[in-house]
Amino acid sequence: MDAKLDFEEITILTKKYINSLILREYGNNPIFPSLNFMIEKRNNAKHWLRPYLLYSSFKISRELIDINSLLPALAAVELINISNYQTNLVFDNKIEHTNRTIDNNQVIASYFIYDLAIREILSLKQYFGEEKTKKCLEFLLNANKQIYAGQFEDLNIINFNINPASLKWSKSEFLERYFNRCVLYGSTIKLCVEIGTTLAIISEQKRNDLLYISIEFAKMLQLINDLSDFLCFIGNVDNYKKYSDIKQGICTLPIYILYRNLSTTERMAFMLQKENSFNILFIQEIIQNHIYKKSKIINEIKQEIDSIWNNIYLIKKKYTDKEFTDIIKLMRSIIFRSKISTDLF
Repeated sequence: MDAKLDFEEITILTKKYINSLILREYGNNPIFPSLNFMIEKRNNAKHWLRPYLLYSSFKISRELIDINSLLPALAAVELINISNYQTNLVFDNKIEHTNRTIDNNQVIASYFIYDLAIREILSLKQYFGEEKTKKCLEFLLNANKQIYAGQFEDLNIINFNINPASLKWSKSEFLERYFNRCVLYGSTIKLCVEIGTTLAIISEQKRNDLLYISIEFAKMLQLINDLSDFLCFIGNVDNYKKYSDIKQGICTLPIYILYRNLSTTERMAFMLQKENSFNILFIQEIIQNHIYKKSKIINEIKQEIDSIWNNIYLIKKKYTDKEFTDIIKLMRSIIFRSKISTDLF
């Protein structure tokens, strides 16, 4: 039986489990280098959020458990995260290469990783029974579908290259579509809570509140992610990765606010920035000008984050148990201690 394990301990256990699993299943397979490409990138991360969020959601019940019985679930939520990272790299053209085969292999590898996630969920049956395992599988399948629905939104709907009208939507219309897309992208965050609270014994009210919080947290995570892409001149970012959202025409909230504050001449020049004719210096200049000379962009984004956080805080006030409030503290630390947050907020 385990005492409460911390963020780093859960990450280490999950890393060891996944690396052993990949090696055992595909170590002698020609697909292994493509599978291991993203695994190695993820291994460089000190903390893996999703396994720890699932574990923390389970521990709200204060149930004692052999951590080995929970490891397949911890691995599954990270595997589906890795699978979607792989396809996202391809969609966003973030792999530096001259050989299209590398992109193709990452898409293929993402399927193999996704298949492993499904199999890990199915293995929960021996520990938690058929009914709970079936529910967890449904959650995982639905989360994966929602992520690709979010990808479709980015590539086709909230995309000013394909749909220029997206930059001209009213703010209320844009925010509705934008945050719906953030929720779709954040479905793996919600998935962790769905699985964790399904495997444990927890009240329906507490479970629903935690699910609501996970959705709000996912919105903030995606907003911070979009802001990081928008402000990639902060920090050390390779040129081929810079301003990926603008290159792809993805109309994120920072880009929407920027466009609405540009002059007519700047707007015309902005709309000419395509993947194959992209002027990094021009984009960097107009962003820096509007960030530091007109703080409206940062202020509006901060207001959105503050509004979301207030929604979470209203739920937090209902609970005093440490296990529940610790999850909210974890979320707050991730949002407000990120490099972008500390530099600008």
